[in-house]
Amino acid sequence: MYYSQTNLFEIFYNSLSIAGVDGTLKNRMKNTSAQNNVYAKTGTLNGVSNLSGYVTAKDGHLLAFSILIQNYVDESSKARSFQNKICELLAEFE
Repeated sequence: MYYSQTNLFEIFYNSLSIAGVDGTLKNRMKNTSAQNNVYAKTGTLNGVSNLSGYVTAKDGHLLAFSILIQNYVDESSKARSFQNKICELLAEFE
């Protein structure tokens, strides 16, 4: 869709939550290089936390990512924190 149907990709991309700005990512990744840069969709169930979307790296490339965490027994905030850190690292990638 990114290459062959750019108009549909733009609609899809703009429908995603933005880190530190809105939706399910409103309170995540604030004051980091990922804020206002990560566009993603969350997904959670008991013991499962997922984050999939896009981030623009420091070098300007748009990166797609999918982080799937399952079978964790600790607090869900730790899984989300881990996802946030990965997104920050991707945003800093050159």
